[in-house]
Amino acid sequence: MLHGVVHLAGAARHGARWFDHADAFEVYSGLLARLSPLGRRPADRRLVLRSPFNGLDAVPQTPGLVATVCVMLGSTAYDGFSDAPSWITTVQTSPLGRTTAATLGLLAAVALVATLYALCTGATRLISGQLRHPLTAFAHSLVPIALGYLVAHYFTLFVTEGPHTVMVALGTDNPVPPEPPLTPGGIATLQVAAIVIGHVLGVVAAHDRSVRLFPPARAVAGQLCLLALMIAYTIGGLTLLLA
Repeated sequence: MLHGVVHLAGAARHGARWFDHADAFEVYSGLLARLSPLGRRPADRRLVLRSPFNGLDAVPQTPGLVATVCVMLGSTAYDGFSDAPSWITTVQTSPLGRTTAATLGLLAAVALVATLYALCTGATRLISGQLRHPLTAFAHSLVPIALGYLVAHYFTLFVTEGPHTVMVALGTDNPVPPEPPLTPGGIATLQVAAIVIGHVLGVVAAHDRSVRLFPPARAVAGQLCLLALMIAYTIGGLTLLLA
């Protein structure tokens, strides 16, 4: 209830702009929508086809962007790790209690993602010699990775529980669970492909930005830290998926 009251008051004061910047779900979906092949032309707001990289590159470098993308990536990574038997045992036997231990684990996953990103962009700034805001400059490149993790971890839940939920909402008594659209091998292939493609898109997005921001002599060297970060995220994502 408090959540609804706060957002209604904010909307009454600031209009639709409030949701664009203050509502977590709106910001989350808006960032993922940047990868859509459909967009609106700035001149007349007409719906047009576009390269997903154009929408991604236009992500505003606003305060909170880095924290948002790190939470997007870290929370999904933690959700995959939370199913590991070792972590389940740790949470169940923790003297802090299950909720506290799980919350600390979630915060640690987000902090790990943010720390690696901050170290990488800090090194990139040293190499480039002139990048003023390295954290926000490359935050958009984490969005495809977050989308890849999202697909990899929640695809099976969506295609199985989604139709089941619709059937229950329509009043079907004892609905029969739908057949999975893919075999286990097909699902595994889709999950790996989603993570790898997401990281490839992130590398391309970071490359395009670095070429534009860095002097020609340092454009290649300035990308090495970002490339290493993407490889580390890829290995971590596949490890969580296959563990």
